[in-house]
Amino acid sequence: MDDALLKPCKVKCSVKVGSPWVWDEEWQDYVEKPGDVSAVGTLVEVKDPKALRAREFRADMVHGPDATNEDVIMCDLAPSLEAVLNGTDSVLFIAGVSDGAQAELMDGAEGLAAAAVWQLAQELHDRQANHRANGAVGYTYHMRLQSFHLSGDSLADLLTDTPEAARLVDMPVGVVAEGVRTASATSADEFMKYVEGAQRRRDPSTRQHGSTVFILDVTQADYYEGWGLHGRFLLIESVVMDCLSEDKGLVQVREGYDRYRGVYHMRSLAKSWKPGEACEVHGSSLTWLLREVFTGGSIEAHFLFCLAQGKAAVSIALMELMEDLGKIQTNPVTQDHRVAGWARAMRCERIALKATEKGGGSVDRDTRSLILELEKRLAAAERTKEEAQRIADARQERAHAFQDKYVVALENQESMNEKLIGTEEEQLKAMQQLIESQMETSEIKDEYSEMQYTDNVLLMMLEQEVAELKESADKKLDDLGTKQAKRLEDAQNSAQDLRARLDALTEAKIQTEIQKEVQKGDLENKLHALRLELREGRLADSVQHVQEKGKYEESMNEELERLRQALEDERSRARQVKDDVHMTVRQQMQREREQMDVVLQEERQQLGLSKEEQQSEVRVALEQAKRQAEESAQAVQQLQREERELREVLADKQLAERQAQQQQSATAEDLQRARRDFHQQLLELAESPAAGPDSPARQSAVASLRGQLAAAGERELAFQGQLDETKDKVAELQRKLRRVCRTALDWAPETATDEERARVEMALESAGEVEISQRPLVIGLSRAQELQKELASLQDQLVHERQEATAARGQHSGDLARLQQEKKKLEEGLRTAEAAAQQAEESMAAQAAQAKDAPPALGLTQIQDRLLAEVQSLRSANQFSAGAAVNADLQEQNRSLQARLSFLEKNSPADRRAQAQRNAFLEKSIRSLEAERFDTFNQRRHTHWALESRRPCRSELLVRTTVAEEQLKQLQKHLKEMTEDYQMQILNLKMKGKTG
Repeated sequence: MDDALLKPCKVKCSVKVGSPWVWDEEWQDYVEKPGDVSAVGTLVEVKDPKALRAREFRADMVHGPDATNEDVIMCDLAPSLEAVLNGTDSVLFIAGVSDGAQAELMDGAEGLAAAAVWQLAQELHDRQANHRANGAVGYTYHMRLQSFHLSGDSLADLLTDTPEAARLVDMPVGVVAEGVRTASATSADEFMKYVEGAQRRRDPSTRQHGSTVFILDVTQADYYEGWGLHGRFLLIESVVMDCLSEDKGLVQVREGYDRYRGVYHMRSLAKSWKPGEACEVHGSSLTWLLREVFTGGSIEAHFLFCLAQGKAAVSIALMELMEDLGKIQTNPVTQDHRVAGWARAMRCERIALKATEKGGGSVDRDTRSLILELEKRLAAAERTKEEAQRIADARQERAHAFQDKYVVALENQESMNEKLIGTEEEQLKAMQQLIESQMETSEIKDEYSEMQYTDNVLLMMLEQEVAELKESADKKLDDLGTKQAKRLEDAQNSAQDLRARLDALTEAKIQTEIQKEVQKGDLENKLHALRLELREGRLADSVQHVQEKGKYEESMNEELERLRQALEDERSRARQVKDDVHMTVRQQMQREREQMDVVLQEERQQLGLSKEEQQSEVRVALEQAKRQAEESAQAVQQLQREERELREVLADKQLAERQAQQQQSATAEDLQRARRDFHQQLLELAESPAAGPDSPARQSAVASLRGQLAAAGERELAFQGQLDETKDKVAELQRKLRRVCRTALDWAPETATDEERARVEMALESAGEVEISQRPLVIGLSRAQELQKELASLQDQLVHERQEATAARGQHSGDLARLQQEKKKLEEGLRTAEAAAQQAEESMAAQAAQAKDAPPALGLTQIQDRLLAEVQSLRSANQFSAGAAVNADLQEQNRSLQARLSFLEKNSPADRRAQAQRNAFLEKSIRSLEAERFDTFNQRRHTHWALESRRPCRSELLVRTTVAEEQLKQLQKHLKEMTEDYQMQILNLKMKGKTG
C-alpha cells in the first residue's frame, strides 16, 4: 500500500490567556496583576524573568483574556464533536495552572462538559427526526456516558453516590473503565441531569489534585441500508500542572509519589515521541487513557492550555509541553461497521500477543488488581482514620461545650433561685400593698364626696374667671382698635398737612414763574420805551440831565440794596419755616411710631401672658376633670355591678314577697274559713237544746274550737312576722337601690348614653326618690366642655384679631410709606420752588443791573401805568376790540378742553378721581399762593416807586407768612380728611372680614 495515501493528522494545540484581574482574599476585591503573558495572533509571548527577551510560542489557536466559553466551544469543541458524529474518535484535553480559569470553562450549564453532552444528544435526535421525516425509519443511535475522577491510579465514579472499585483495562473496544457506571438516555435533558449530578458530586478540595474525565460512546446504525458508525469522545480536565516548573523529586516528596505521576509521564512521552516507535503508555492511568494519541491510533486530539498571569515559569513549562505535543501525529479513520470489526480484531490479537509475550499475563493482572485493591483499602483506611479523628475532635469540642453549658446552667440555676426568692418577697409585698390599696380605696371612696363639692366650686370659679378673661380680652381688643384708629387718624392728618403744604409750594412756584414772566415783559416794555424816547430825542444832554441821572442811579442802587436785603430775609424765613415744618413732622411721626410700637408690644405681651395663664388654668382644670371622670367611670362601673347584683337580689326578694303575699292570702282565707267554721259551730252549739253546759259533747266541742282558735292565732302571728321581715328587707333593698342610682347619676361619665341615664332615672322613679340636684358632676363636666369650647372660640377670635391687627399694621406701614413718598415729593416741590425763586431773583438782579446801566427815564411811572392799562385791557377785551376774534377762539378751545376734562373725570375710577381732586386742590393752592406772591410783588414794586418806608414791606412779609401758615393748616386738614377716609375703609374691610 502506498504511504502517500495515508494522511496523518497532527495534534491541535490552543491557548487560553487568563485575565489580569484576579480576586484578592485580603482586600475582598478584584485586583490587577502585572501581565506576563500576551498574544499576537497565534503567537504567544511569555516574559521570562530570567531572560532578557520574552519566550515566543506558536499555537494553532489563541483565546485572549476577553474570550468567553462560547468562543472556546465554537473553535475547539465543535470540531471534536463533528469528528465523533462522523465516526472518528476524538479527545479534548484541558490543561492548566491554578487560577487558570479551567474550572470556569468546565463547570455550569455553559461549560464544556454540559455543552458537549447537550450538542451530541441534540444532534443525534435531530438526525433521527430528519431520517424519519424522509422515510428512512431504519436509522437509530445509542449514546452512553461515563464520568469519573482520576487521582493517581484510583478512579472515583461521579455518576453514583455509592461508587465501587474501578480500574482501567484493555478491551477489544479500547481502554475501558471497569467498575464505573454507564448512563444511557434518550433525550438531552436526561443526559444534562447526569452531568449536573457528576459536577455536584465532585469534591472541590481535591479537584486540583486529580483529573476529571467524561467519556461519550456514540453508535449510529441504519439497519435497512446496512451501515453503522462508532465514535468515542473523551473530555479530560487534567490535574493542575504547576508541578512542571518544579523538580520532580521535590514534588514527589512533598505531594506523594502517585499524585503527579501521570503529568510527568505524559511529558516524558511527549518529549521522546517519534513516529513509528512504540511507547510505554501503561505507566500511568492518564497516559493509558491517551494511548491512541501516543501510539498514532485512529483519533483526533485537541489540547487546550489555560495560562494565568503572574506565573511565568509555569506558563513557560506548559508552552514547552505544547511544543512537544504539537509534533505528535495520529491517523484518524472513520470507523464504520467494517472498520470497527477489523479494529476490534486487531486489538484482540494485540492483547493475546502481549499476554503470550509476558507469559504470566493473568498473574500480572491479578497482582495488579490485588495491588489496586490494597491501595483502595489503604485509601479507605486513611479516610476512615481522618473521619475518626475529625469525629473525635468534634466530640471533644462538644464535650468542652457541654462543660461550659453545664457551668452556665448551674449559674443560671443559682440566679433563678435568687430570682424565685426575690419573687416570693415581692409577692408578699404585693399582697401587703394590695391590702393597703384596698384600704386606701375605701378611704378614697369616703373622700370622693368632699372632692365632688370642691370640684363644683372650682368649676364655678373657672367659669367666672373665663368670663372675666373674655371681658378683659374684648376690652383690650377694643382699646387696641381705638388706639390704632387714633394713630392712623393722626398719621392721616399729618399727611394731609404735608399735601396742603405741597399744594401751597406748587402754587407759589407757579406764581413765581408768572411773576418772572411779568417782570420780563415789564423790563422789555421799559427798554422799548427808553429806546423810543432816545430815538425821539426827548432827552437833552444837559448838566441837569446828568445830575438827575446820577441821583436816579443812586436811588436805584439803594432800592436794589433794600430789595436784596428783603429777599435775603424772606429766603431765610422761608428756609426756617421749611426746616421747622420738616422737623416738626419728622418728630411727630417718630414719636407716634415709637408710642405705637411700645403699646403694641405691651399689648402683645399682655395678651400672650393672659392666654398662657388661661390655657394653663383650663388645661389643669381639664386634666383634673378628666382624672375625676376616669375615677368616676370606674366607680360607676363598680356601682353598676353592685346594682346588677342588687337587682338580682331584689328580684329574688320580690319573688319571695309575692310568694309570701300568696301564702298570706291563703292564710287569710284559711283564717276566714276557720272563723266561719267557728261561728257555725258556735251557732250549732247554741242551737242544740239537748246539750248542757257541762255535757261532754259540749266540752269537747268547746275544746276543739279553742284549739283551732289558738292554732289559727299562732299561724297568723307567724305569717305576720314573715310579712314584717319581708317588708324590712324590701325597704333595705329599695334604700340601697336609691343610693346606687343616685351615685350612678352623680358619677355618670360624659360618655354615658342616654339609654343608660334613662334606665337609672326610671329606677329612681320606681324607688320614689329622684333628686336632680344630686348630679353636680355631670353638670360640671358638661360645663367644663362648654368652657373648653368657649376657650377655643376665644382663641380663634384672638388669632383672628391678631391677623386683623397684622393686616392693619401692614396697611398702616403702607400708608406711612406712601406718606413718606408724598413727603419726598413735597420736598422736591419745595426745592423746585426755591430754585424757581432763586432764578427769579437772579433775573430781577440782572434786570436791575440793566436798568442801572440804562439812562434814567423821566416818565417811568407813566410808562408803567400805561403798560398795566394795556395788560388790563387785554384781559378785559370784549368781542368788539381788535383781538376779540383771537380771544374768542381761545375761550372756545378752553371751554372744549374743560368739557373734555370733566367727561374724563366722570368716567375715571374712584381712586383716580380722588387723586385728581387732590391734584386740583394742590394746583389751586399753588395758584393762590403765586397770586398772593404776585400781588405782594406788585405792592412792593409800587411801594418802591412810591418811596415808601421799609416797615410796610415787613408787614407784607408777616402777612405772607400768616397766609403760608394758613395754607399749611388747610393742607393738614386735607391730610386729616384723607386719614379718616382710610380709617373708614379699614373698618369696612374688617366688618366684611367678620361677616364673611
